[in-house]
Amino acid sequence: MKLSKKMFNTILKVSVFLLMANTLWGQQELGLHFSPHLLQASKTNPALLTNTEHRVIVGLPSVLLSYYHDGPSFNDLIRKDGEDNNIVDVSAVLETLKANNVLQSNVEVETISLALNLGGLHFALSHSVKFNGFVNYPKELPEFLWNGNAQFIGQTVGIGPDLQINAYNEFGIAFAQRFNRLSVGAKVKFLTGIGDVSTSRKKVDVFTSNDVYQITLDTDLQLNTSSYLRIDSLTSFAVDTEIGNYRAEDLFTSNRGYALDLGISYALTDRLTIGASVIDLGNINWSNSVRNYTSTGRLQYDGLDISNVIKDENVSFGNLTDTLDQIFKFEETAVSYKTTLPRKLYFSAAYQWNDVLTFNVLYFNENYREQSFSGFAIGANTHLGDILSIGGSYAIRHGRFDNLGLNASLKLGPAQLYVVTDNIIAAFQPYNSSNMNIRMGLNLAFGKTPLPMMDTP
Repeated sequence: MKLSKKMFNTILKVSVFLLMANTLWGQQELGLHFSPHLLQASKTNPALLTNTEHRVIVGLPSVLLSYYHDGPSFNDLIRKDGEDNNIVDVSAVLETLKANNVLQSNVEVETISLALNLGGLHFALSHSVKFNGFVNYPKELPEFLWNGNAQFIGQTVGIGPDLQINAYNEFGIAFAQRFNRLSVGAKVKFLTGIGDVSTSRKKVDVFTSNDVYQITLDTDLQLNTSSYLRIDSLTSFAVDTEIGNYRAEDLFTSNRGYALDLGISYALTDRLTIGASVIDLGNINWSNSVRNYTSTGRLQYDGLDISNVIKDENVSFGNLTDTLDQIFKFEETAVSYKTTLPRKLYFSAAYQWNDVLTFNVLYFNENYREQSFSGFAIGANTHLGDILSIGGSYAIRHGRFDNLGLNASLKLGPAQLYVVTDNIIAAFQPYNSSNMNIRMGLNLAFGKTPLPMMDTP
């Protein structure tokens, strides 16, 4: 498709906005680990399957929505103009950005799951559709797009983002067994990729001289796509219009992968239990409708301030796109590639104070695209009979200390309704927060069986 100048300006402005305030970006949840009586807690440690007290559990469709951005929130970008209209005020928040800024996403729809307690051996099957994203962008990128290159005279700045955005199916089969005080568990996952956009190389360096804004642009950029995007040039590209519309053919694709979860839990005493797990050891090989776009080289051009284009001043659109097309002239190939899942580690301890109250401690670490993100959480849970379980948590992660969480489940007959969030305030005010997640769903549980007694050492 050919872009008009107005459309091109709109795309650039929307791109800056999405980079700085996307409301679908997130992080891995912590509070779910503090609800070991739920089948879904085994997502954080497969050994927790042995904590389920029912012979049969059917997990009905559930959803997780979360995002994390270490930059501004959505409402930080919005202000009223003189006519009381909402406008995007990017300039007001540019100074709040860090040298490098991270967006993370996790949107999960679990369609169905089934768990069986077969005389001490716990077995589970599940299917989920996951939409995950990671973007790491330097502060100079939105500054360059919004305020132009004049501010960087005499400097070389890197503006290339590192990104991985994909969607895939996860078919899981899990086993767990209790051996007196020790519980072990494993989950094998078969993955089928729906679509992906990711970078394998990201170098985009820009130098602006004081000689009529002469720009030297040095690139070593490779963008890999499967299904979503097709680029012919900067002014001619196509996007799959079916993004976000799940179709029957998306269930099994030629994009294949595998992953593994491993976990243990050990009761040191009758009251104190420790646990450890590693989640999502695996990758996906993308081979369906694959295109690789590579831009490598160096080019100079004169007399252009990018901010004039974004702010809709008088610059020849045709000349601009022709020049940028030469700079980012992509070479296209169709070579399959792999993306790695974000590996997660959990280390936990739980102390049962009495029959109804349990205290928890958790350390979490996630490794994604050669970056490490850690978190620490404490929590307490109480059980009011077999009907209600409710708990709270406090977490520190990404240098933030304002994460107050809530987890609760209500059981009426076989129906078990649950909700978990790591930031209860953000769950109700998502546009005022840059850190939010919430999981909710419904299980059907049948045939309660008591947990086996443990020998005293």
